[in-house]
Amino acid sequence: MTILELGERAMAGVFFVVGEVRAAKAELSGYVDRKTGLSMKTVLRKYFVERNGPMGFDVVKITGRVGAEVTDPAQAVLGVEVGKVYAFAVEHIERKAGFIIARMSAVEPESVELDAPASAPPQGGADAGAS
Repeated sequence: MTILELGERAMAGVFFVVGEVRAAKAELSGYVDRKTGLSMKTVLRKYFVERNGPMGFDVVKITGRVGAEVTDPAQAVLGVEVGKVYAFAVEHIERKAGFIIARMSAVEPESVELDAPASAPPQGGADAGAS
């Protein structure tokens, strides 16, 4: 994804956390289903992303559930490479004491091309009417 594509999707209403992936892992997590009251287990993907914000560097912990068919954390596909910049579409974000927590949407993280060439200038600019 280029910066231009990222901007277009953000303008369409998608909220992103963009930053360099510092760590990624999958873990087995337990919870209680509120509807049924049953204890359940699920596999969570956890990403630790460093972003450069207006207040300096922040580390964001981004979590997302893996599909119900995956029951072993070793089977979970993380889809990122540590050290590269990715855009994570998120549904929820909050600041806790000292760090930021986000929950990613069902969309997989996408690599961001920081050195992509700039887009073509718009047609019909200021010089279009001068003759």
